[in-house]
Amino acid sequence: MELLKNTVTQYTLLSDCTYSQEETLETIVPDVNPDVLRIICASSELCIKEQSVQTGKVRISGEVHSRIFYTAEGDPCIWQVEGSTPFSCTADIPQALPDDTLIVSGNAVGAQAVMLNPRKLSVKTQYCIRIQLYRCETLSFVSGAECDGDEDIHTQVSTITPLFLVGIPQRRLVINEEIRLSGGASAADRLYRSEISWVTEDLKVLTNKIMIRGSVCVKATTLAGKDTGLSQHSYNLPFAQIIESDNTDVGDLVDISYQLLCADVRLAAGADGAPVLQCSITACAQAFVRRPIPMQVLSDLYSTAFESEMETETLCVCTGMQSRNTAASFSETVQTDYPAVRVHDVAVCCECRTPCAGDESLSGWICFQILYETTTGGLCCMNRKISLEAQADFCLAAGASAQLECTDLQTACTEEGSLCLSGKGVFRCSLPEADSCCQVKSFQLNRQNVKQRPRRGTLILRAYGSGDTVWQLAKKYGASPEAILSANKVSSENELAPGKLIIIPFSR
Repeated sequence: MELLKNTVTQYTLLSDCTYSQEETLETIVPDVNPDVLRIICASSELCIKEQSVQTGKVRISGEVHSRIFYTAEGDPCIWQVEGSTPFSCTADIPQALPDDTLIVSGNAVGAQAVMLNPRKLSVKTQYCIRIQLYRCETLSFVSGAECDGDEDIHTQVSTITPLFLVGIPQRRLVINEEIRLSGGASAADRLYRSEISWVTEDLKVLTNKIMIRGSVCVKATTLAGKDTGLSQHSYNLPFAQIIESDNTDVGDLVDISYQLLCADVRLAAGADGAPVLQCSITACAQAFVRRPIPMQVLSDLYSTAFESEMETETLCVCTGMQSRNTAASFSETVQTDYPAVRVHDVAVCCECRTPCAGDESLSGWICFQILYETTTGGLCCMNRKISLEAQADFCLAAGASAQLECTDLQTACTEEGSLCLSGKGVFRCSLPEADSCCQVKSFQLNRQNVKQRPRRGTLILRAYGSGDTVWQLAKKYGASPEAILSANKVSSENELAPGKLIIIPFSR
């Protein structure tokens, strides 16, 4: 006798982790700029250039681009100094292999600048990088048994429908646009920071390809060149792409995720002297292709001819994903370096710790960069990192993932000049829905031990209990399920009423 197997190829998540690092850049003020009197603020962006998987580790490298804004003695203008510093990150992942699929995303979470002297500045940038590692694996399911006729093997088969991750195709997106600013912007303005977000507006799944159409939203915050005013500008840039895939078909379930790799957004003067945003944006569109596939699983078998030994195992499979949220409120009063009278801008970045199976809580951090006006009318910047923890009222099983989002944010200045921060941190969780069944792992017939059978025509009368199944009775008494149904003149065990006497015949 031989166990029959079916195989399915799917991607399994090996590791999902977030790494935080700091980079410090020292930069010289260009000769065309005046000496630094006071630093107003700094901003930074992360650019991921290279990523690779090696045995036991993942390597990521790129650049941190920083802007430092300052005022000079007797000059009403806001001056700017830029600089870039390379970074590298090595994550030790013992199970990593070079052929694994790597998904990387990162962002800067804060920048703080200090003046070393009037011609030399230092900026410290904090950033976090999320690393997800997937492996293509072949899963086996025992679907039945092939046996000789004299072995009298009877099998019980269950049907389950797992949701398999069958592909992770990707497409690099590059958008280069020049956007003319509106709303009274001036060529003397300075770009303080930019935000990039992606929206999928239409998605079509075809054989071996995925067609996506959407837009990338560019939000730019600018500092007025000669006063303390701020302006915010928002533009949508449309895009359409085709993601080629060698294992995608109509009916598959597809989710699109965008990993921003580099956003070079600059404020410059156009051909007519009017201010324009020069946008060079690079991202990776990642398609997660899932397919429900019905699988036959051999859950039990026995022989009415020979004694046998059998080993079973519990098979747990993912049948879908469920979204659940939980929130934690925060409220803090923070003392500023200079008395604050008005908040002009708040940049928010969230980090979430990857949950582990069995966790009863979720934790993460919300990083704020607050640009505020002082009692003297000048601008100052403050960075603040708040830790959050929320108790989960649902099970955090293996395969769960979470993202942290800041909502209901409110900022205010106290009479003493401190800043009050309050809001909610919402943990948005994706939880696997699981199904389980029993699967035969091994089966061995002992042909030396023939089962003793009653003489032909022997039968048993017994009451059919509410917890009985025809399969259980057949296996217990060495009969076949078909023989029991036939002897009782029914075609299904649903026709057998609990408490009713039933006939259990033997095979020979």
